[in-house]
Amino acid sequence: MKRIISVFLQTVGGLSIIGVAIVLLMKLSGSSENDYKITNTIKSPSGKHYASTYTRMGGGAAGWCRSGVVVYPIDSLQKDDGGLIERWSVIDGRCSEEFFIEWKSSKELTIVSNETKVPSGISIHVSK
Repeated sequence: MKRIISVFLQTVGGLSIIGVAIVLLMKLSGSSENDYKITNTIKSPSGKHYASTYTRMGGGAAGWCRSGVVVYPIDSLQKDDGGLIERWSVIDGRCSEEFFIEWKSSKELTIVSNETKVPSGISIHVSK
C-alpha cells in the first residue's frame, strides 16, 4: 500500500513539474495570446528617437484591446514583440482611441487623440 501511495505521489509531482515547465517555456518563447501592431512610426528630427502608435489585443473569447504611443531610442530593440510597448509606452488608451503624433523639435513630441482623453494634445519632452 505504501508503494502505491509513493508511486501516485511521484506521478502527481512529476506531472506538476512538467506542467510548470511547459508554462514557463511558453512565456519565455514569447508565445502568448496578445497581438501587437505598430500602426505608425516617425523618426525625431535629431534621428535619436522614434515615436510609434500601436494597437494591442488579447484575452481570447473575453478579449481586450488598447491603443497608445511609445517613444524609444533608435538603438533600442525595435522588434514588434510587445516588449517595446511595455518598456517605452508614454500613453495608453481604449482601442477606439486613435492617436496622432508629430515631432515639434528633436526633443518635443505632440500627441493628439480623437477622443476626449487628450482633446487639445499633449507634449512629451525627451530628455536624452
